[in-house]
Amino acid sequence: MDEKTKKAEEMALRLSRAVAGGDEKVAVQCAIWLAEQRVPLSVRLKPEVSPTQDIRLWVSVEDAQMYTVSIWLTVRPDMTVASLKDMVFLDYGFPPVLQQWVIGQRLARDQETLHSHGVRRNGDSAYLYLLSACNTSLNPQELQRERQLRMLEDLGFKDLTLQPRGPLEPGPTKPGVPQEPGRGQPDATPEPPPVGWQCPGCTFINKPTRPGCEMCCRARPEAYQVPASYQPDEEERARLAGEEEALRQYQQRKQQQQEGNYLQHVQLDQRSLVLNTEPTECPVCYLVLAPGDAVVLRECLHAFCRECLQGTIRNSQEAEVSCPFIDNTYSCSGKLLEREIRALLPPEDYQRFLDLGVSIAENRSAFSYHCKTPDCKGWCFFEDDVNEFTCPVCFHVNCLLCKADLNPGPRWSLAGP
Repeated sequence: MDEKTKKAEEMALRLSRAVAGGDEKVAVQCAIWLAEQRVPLSVRLKPEVSPTQDIRLWVSVEDAQMYTVSIWLTVRPDMTVASLKDMVFLDYGFPPVLQQWVIGQRLARDQETLHSHGVRRNGDSAYLYLLSACNTSLNPQELQRERQLRMLEDLGFKDLTLQPRGPLEPGPTKPGVPQEPGRGQPDATPEPPPVGWQCPGCTFINKPTRPGCEMCCRARPEAYQVPASYQPDEEERARLAGEEEALRQYQQRKQQQQEGNYLQHVQLDQRSLVLNTEPTECPVCYLVLAPGDAVVLRECLHAFCRECLQGTIRNSQEAEVSCPFIDNTYSCSGKLLEREIRALLPPEDYQRFLDLGVSIAENRSAFSYHCKTPDCKGWCFFEDDVNEFTCPVCFHVNCLLCKADLNPGPRWSLAGP
């Protein structure tokens, strides 16, 4: 389709909308232009009048990367699909050439109305698929200028016609087609390129300090850096200040939580016994223990009642007391810590446990020697170059060679009795 035909279609659509809306001035201008161009037209009355009240349209938007979001649009059933595309372009910045609408399970054309697709009441749905801008020749600067012109046209400041659908490069001028002011002619002073980063998904130009796209929420390219000479505006400064305050509060709460966890661990480590915080069952006697009645072993985290742990310690024949947990699958190899044993046993039982450990260490060593004095508990580990052992309990001297008591006296001496 050439440029002249596109222009004629747009003027015909404007004439139809002007007649339906009662805009005599625009209708006369469009009719004069169509008559001058001798465009063949076919005028038909619509069989029914579309309602003109505003309704809310539920739109599911999906891009080329399968990201989906739902939005609500306030539309009129007599709107055309082209007007709907312009509305999305003005409100969200997505060019009409990238919009593909599906209404009522069929592709919608620009000249068709929403009423013809069954959109007539609140809550009706439509589907918008956003094509990828990577495969088109869209220019961000030209796109931004086009959006500004559409906004001016929507506000009624200037009588502008809609740009044709498709790539936005200026085409060659056709004879007989009137040139609109400001279209297809170079500006007297070229506009500076917009400062910011271009979204790789929707091509929207975002402000340099924004971490994600304002339209599609895609992350800012990692290679982009904020210009050193860039000065944020008031809105950006407010947003940056809010982000800094939120980050400061997050870091403060995180530090308070870390300090609280550290103090909790310190307080827990200072306790000899760790008690349960939830109801549990002792795996030995099967009693249900309330919170604070069971002891949780530090090494294996098994919980038992105090009586079962005390009985395990008293009946143990080893210096290291193993966890009493055992089932059909395995037996726990964890050990009770010394401070747990000391907190569980009375002083006399704890001393008896220590004596048992000393006795086991003495009996299992080949280089241990027990004092020969009757009922004396003194003993030692000796080396080959030591011949005498002075007991630290009874202070008697023992011979390590002949295993005799060398303490001088009338009864026990080297000379005999």
